[in-house]
Amino acid sequence: MKIISFLETHFGLFFLSAILLALIFPNWGQALSFLIIPSLIIIIFGSFLKINTAHIWKHLKNPLLLIYLLGFYLIIIPAVLFFVTSVFWPSLALGVLLLSALPPGVATPGFTNILKGNISLSLLLTVIGHIFAPFTMVFLFYFLTPITINLDLLGIFKNLILIILVPFLIAQGFKKITPEISSKIANYTSAITVLLVGFLLYIIISPQTSLILQNPLIIIKNLCLLYGIFTLNHLIGYFLPFWRPSQDKIASSIAKTYGNNSLGIVLAAKFFTPEITLFLILSEIPFGTMLAPFKWALENLQKHEIKAEK
Repeated sequence: MKIISFLETHFGLFFLSAILLALIFPNWGQALSFLIIPSLIIIIFGSFLKINTAHIWKHLKNPLLLIYLLGFYLIIIPAVLFFVTSVFWPSLALGVLLLSALPPGVATPGFTNILKGNISLSLLLTVIGHIFAPFTMVFLFYFLTPITINLDLLGIFKNLILIILVPFLIAQGFKKITPEISSKIANYTSAITVLLVGFLLYIIISPQTSLILQNPLIIIKNLCLLYGIFTLNHLIGYFLPFWRPSQDKIASSIAKTYGNNSLGIVLAAKFFTPEITLFLILSEIPFGTMLAPFKWALENLQKHEIKAEK
């Protein structure tokens, strides 16, 4: 139990250790890449064990919140960040647009689970975001840039079914057949998510180690911009649903901040310059380290709100 408590409390330290291991001992990453999808499936399965399906239907019956949030996530925020970056950092404006236009990452429900947010809302934002993102991304690049992006829509939907729908069905059946066991496993899902996300960070970053270490000055500049974007996304995502309870705000903040970076890296490598590709690869570092500062900020914000109520 002490190990589980440590992982849930100090997950940021664990994620940082995974990134450092990838940079120092990268040899195993490529060989373990076949475990990426199974790891994501387990993370999503664990999240589904803690979800009440009635909450999912509740959000679907009142879709205005989903439309409002995804409209900002997938169109308005990417466009604004692109124009701002074009003024101050034009060489990376396309990278910022690509990063900001990505749908919420598949690990988003797992991250929301760690911070006790609304997992049902997080899951719906992820699923619906992946359905609409291929179209919104093409729309943004068509109207804002000279670049044409051809997305494998069928491949994206196949991955959605494998990574989200299959674990959902298995989890629902598991909860009906063995409710007591499901309840016990659900208590450990946060710690399991921490372990698997750390494992994924190692696998994803380690093949890019040589590219990262060869450009130290560029790395520092890019990371400064990336941490600024992640911080801004956290703030915007949290306060967008300003009238909603804190659990919804947490889900919204995480969904906007932690996008499908793997999709972004693939697109960058296919359609953009090496500089943009490196920028997307480096986004994995704040991806693995920003959740802990966000947790700290949440705890302090909640303390302030409690004092204000008194």
